[in-house]
Amino acid sequence: MEVNLDIVGGANPDLGREIDFNNNSNDDDDDDDGDDDDNDDNDGGSNHGPDIDIEENNAPDAMGEEEMQQAQEYTKQHMERMLSGWCSCSFHAQRNLEEEDGSPDTQSLNLGMGEMISRLCKLKCENENDSSEASSFVRVPDALSSREFLTRTDELETLPWRELLAGGDHPPTLSFLKSERPVARIHRTWDVDSFIARVESLAVHQEGFRLSYTPKFSRRLTQDVHVRINNKTLHQMKHIRLGHGVLSPEYNCFVFFPNMPVKKVTHLRHDELRQWVDEIILPSLRATANTSILQHHPRSYNEAYLKANVSSKERLNSKYQLDPHEIVPGNILDQFWRRVLSIIQQHSDTLEVFSSPILILDAYNIKLLTKAHDFRTVRAAYQQMLERRFNFDHFDFHQTWVDVGIEDTPDSGKSGRPTTLLRRMSCLTEWSKQLEGFRPQFYNWQLTRDSGDIRGGLTAESKLRRGGLMYAQSYNLNKNLFFVPIKNHKPFKHSHLEGLPFSTELMSRCYSAGQQTRNAPREQIRNMYLNAKHRVESTLKGAEKFNFGVREEYRVQWQLFQSLDPVYRPFLRPGQHLPFWQLSTRTTHQFMKAEVNRWLVGI
Repeated sequence: MEVNLDIVGGANPDLGREIDFNNNSNDDDDDDDGDDDDNDDNDGGSNHGPDIDIEENNAPDAMGEEEMQQAQEYTKQHMERMLSGWCSCSFHAQRNLEEEDGSPDTQSLNLGMGEMISRLCKLKCENENDSSEASSFVRVPDALSSREFLTRTDELETLPWRELLAGGDHPPTLSFLKSERPVARIHRTWDVDSFIARVESLAVHQEGFRLSYTPKFSRRLTQDVHVRINNKTLHQMKHIRLGHGVLSPEYNCFVFFPNMPVKKVTHLRHDELRQWVDEIILPSLRATANTSILQHHPRSYNEAYLKANVSSKERLNSKYQLDPHEIVPGNILDQFWRRVLSIIQQHSDTLEVFSSPILILDAYNIKLLTKAHDFRTVRAAYQQMLERRFNFDHFDFHQTWVDVGIEDTPDSGKSGRPTTLLRRMSCLTEWSKQLEGFRPQFYNWQLTRDSGDIRGGLTAESKLRRGGLMYAQSYNLNKNLFFVPIKNHKPFKHSHLEGLPFSTELMSRCYSAGQQTRNAPREQIRNMYLNAKHRVESTLKGAEKFNFGVREEYRVQWQLFQSLDPVYRPFLRPGQHLPFWQLSTRTTHQFMKAEVNRWLVGI
C-alpha cells in the first residue's frame, strides 16, 4: 500500500514547530527484574515492553453478555477508525509554540538539523580580547570515532564546556520544520508481532514437543505482558520455560505455578526444579512412553543438570550453561500432560505448590513472518500458520491475544535520498487521548522536545480494555539501531563504566568497600567503553544509506482480532496531516553522532 502525499480537496495544513534542544528526555529503560547476570539473553524470554504502573491488577467488575457485546462493538469501531487513516489532531498548539520560540523575547535561535550539527561540532569561544574570526571558534574533538581515549591538549582544555553541554546562556532550538525533506511515497504494511495464549494441554503442539529439563534462569518471563490469565499477573508468578513445539520454535511454552510462593525471584530454585522433574515429569513420561523413547531422555534431574553444566564444570574459562531439549512425540502429548496433572492431584500433600499449573504459549518479534500490505491478508496468513503448527482444540481463545502492527516506511523514489521518519510528539499526545483509560509513558528522541515514542496499557475500568484492547505503543524504528539480544543492555549503560576515571588501586578499594564479588579489571572496563564507541559509530555510519520508518502496535484479544476490518485510506483528507517528520537519514545520524559525542568528549 502506498500513500499519495497530495491533499484531497485542499491545501496542506501541516505546520512544524521548533524543539528545545536542552529538555531532558525520559529514560527508555526496560523493566529490571533484579537479576544482575550480564549473560542473560532475550532469546527465550518475553519482551513485550517495560513494566508500567497501571492499576490493572484488579479485574474489572463482571459484565453481562449484552454489556460485553456493547464494549466489543465499541472497541471494534474505535480501533477501525484509528487504523484506517492518518492523524487528525490540531496544529494550533504547535503554531503557538513555534511563534513563542522564535519571538525576540526568548533570544533563541532556531536551527535546522544541519545547522545544529555544525554548532555542536564547532563552538564559539567566550574570549572578549580576541575578535578574530579564526580564533573565535573551537572545534569539538571527534571522541566517538576515535578508537583510543582522547589525550589532554590545549584544544581540549579551552573547550567552552557550558556552551557544549548546556547551549550557553541562550541555547538554540532545533527546528524539525527547517530540517524536513518530504518524500514522494509512504508504504504502509501490516503484521502480527506477538502472540500470547493459555492452552489446555501440551497436545496443542503438532508433531511433538521439545522438553527442557534444565530451563535457563534467563529464559523466563520478566516483564508485564499487560494481560491477565486466570485472573493472574503472569510475570509475578513462579514459572519456567518448559520448551517449544517441534514445528514452532518461535513460540515458547511456559508453565506457571499460581500456588507456589514467590520469595525473591520467579524462576524455580534447584530444589523445586528437582522435585518438578524427578517427581512429576519423569514419572509421567515413564507412564506414557515406551522404552525406545525413554532411553533418549535423562533418568533424573541430577543427570540432566550435570550435562547442562558440563561446559563450566569440565572445561576451563567457561561458564555457559547448556539448555538441551528432548522430544516428546505428538501422539502421547495429551496423555503425558494428563498424567502430569493426575500425579500432582494424587500427591497433593507433597506437590501442593505445583497444583493448578497454567500452560502459556508466548511469541514475540515475529512480524516478518506475516508482513503484508493489507490487514485481511495478514490475518488470513497468520491463522493459516497457526493451524499448521497447533491444534486449535486446545486453545483458550477467550484468553488469547495478538499484537497487530502497522509500519509506515518512506520510499526515496528516483531521488534515492535515504529518509528517516520520526514521530511528532504533539501527534502522539493526541493519539494517546483517543484511547480511553490509556496510561501513557512518553520517551523523547535524542533529548528533543517534539519527537519521541509512546507506550502504555489501559486501565481495568476502560471500556476499550473490556472490549479487547489491552496495550498500545507508537515508536520510531531507528530506535532499534543499537538493540542487542542481551537483556537491558545499552551502549555506555554498564555500571562498571563509572570506574573509568579511577586508578587500578582506587578501583580495587571501591570494589572492596562495596563488597563487590565481580571485580572488573580497569583495562577491561576501558575496552568496554572503547568497544561501545566503535559499535555506535560504526552502526550510525553504516546505516546512513537506508530508510527508517515508524511503527504502531495494538495488543488485542483474539475475538477482536477476528472481527476487525479497517478500511485503509492512503490519501490525506482536508484537515489531516502525516504524524511524523521526514528527515534525511544521513543528517539524522550525524545529529545522533554529534549528540553522543558531546557527552564523550570529557572522558
